[in-house]
Amino acid sequence: MTTDDRLAVYLAGPVRGPNALWRDEFELALSTAWRQHGGLNWPYPLTIRPGANIPGAPAADDRPDFYVPADLVSIGRADLVVAYLLADESGRGTGFEIGYATARGIRVLPVAGTPADRESWRFALANVAFVYPDLATAAAAVAYAAAQLAGARYDPARPG
Repeated sequence: MTTDDRLAVYLAGPVRGPNALWRDEFELALSTAWRQHGGLNWPYPLTIRPGANIPGAPAADDRPDFYVPADLVSIGRADLVVAYLLADESGRGTGFEIGYATARGIRVLPVAGTPADRESWRFALANVAFVYPDLATAAAAVAYAAAQLAGARYDPARPG
C-alpha cells in the first residue's frame, strides 16, 4: 500500500499513440466500479501512469535513464499491475514490467481481450491465475480489492 493507504495500481501497456487511450478508458471504468462497490466509504485507488509528461523534463522516449528508474520505483510501490496486452503492441517494455512485477511478488492483472492478444502474450500469461477479457472487468477487480483492503464488510442484505 502507498503511504496514504490507497491501493496503488501501476498501468503497464502502450503509453504513446492511439493505443495509449486505454489508460483513460481504464480510469473511467475504475471510477464507475468504485462507485458501484460503495466507494464513497473508502479511498479511491491511486493509479500510476508511466510515461507522464512532466513539465521541464525531457521526453520520456528520449531518456530511458529518466523513465526506467522511475518506472521501476513505481512498480515497486504498486500493490497491483494492470497490464493491457494487445497483439499489435507486444512491446518489450510491457513485457519487462510484467516480469519485474512478477519477480517482486506484485500481482499482475492482465487484460487480453481477443484470442490474438492472448496468443501474442502467451508466455507472460502463463504466470497468472486470471486473464481479464476487458478493462471494465479488470477495473471492477481493482475496485473490489480497494474495498476489501479498506475494511468493507459483507452485507447479507445487499444483493449482488
